[in-house]
Amino acid sequence: MIQTRCGLIPPAPPSIDIIRNMSLAKDRVNPMWFRDMVKNKWPWDYKQQGAIYQDFGNFNYGATGAAFGFYRSVLLQEAGRAQQAAGTSRAEWVTLQKIGGIFMAELHRTVMTPMIRALSMVGLIFADAWGSDEKIVYFIFIVLLSGCFQIFSDENCRDEKMGEKISPDGAIVAQILKRDCGATASSAVGVYLKHAGRINKSGEKIYILRGVDNISIGWEGPVLRINAPGFGDNVFLKKEEWNGTRIIYQ
Repeated sequence: MIQTRCGLIPPAPPSIDIIRNMSLAKDRVNPMWFRDMVKNKWPWDYKQQGAIYQDFGNFNYGATGAAFGFYRSVLLQEAGRAQQAAGTSRAEWVTLQKIGGIFMAELHRTVMTPMIRALSMVGLIFADAWGSDEKIVYFIFIVLLSGCFQIFSDENCRDEKMGEKISPDGAIVAQILKRDCGATASSAVGVYLKHAGRINKSGEKIYILRGVDNISIGWEGPVLRINAPGFGDNVFLKKEEWNGTRIIYQ
């Protein structure tokens, strides 16, 4: 383990920088991009470069996931789900956590080895320290005391809120959503934009972006710019249109 002012980091492959990875993650908004980066045999699956780097891979998952904007509960849930799919977890590793004063089993009975869980948590803690010391992580995520997900309803669709990102000036909140429209419609992930401090969903606008691999959100003065490569024209929203606007891509 390498000591830094933000905490301990497992040995990383040559030329790999955890701060650079976190900076890259915090500038992205598409959850599918993050999924592809960390899944087996993809760029951030560092055990492919040698077993010695497996610990760093788990650490990187927690740190970059937090920088991206996912809730801790979501990151641990997905790590456990991946282990279950790979057949490398056991039921006795299920833990309990206290949320909102109530003890409850972790969402979807997350099952993961104690070592992977510990390293993922170290990465999450490192991300907190890095954000407060370096003042680089402008996007933050907010833990819901009422549970891990917030459900929105829209006709026959259900949106699971998986995380939040807040602009540097605090004026806009991007909520990372996973949308499920049932067996007759395709699922989608999306971003719901609202003005900070205001929750008014009346008259919200919905943008459907199909086949988009990477969506970025930027600010040009009072105008919010949503860049969707391969989609065509960019979407521009004036400041007064931020509140109650939803972008869905699938």
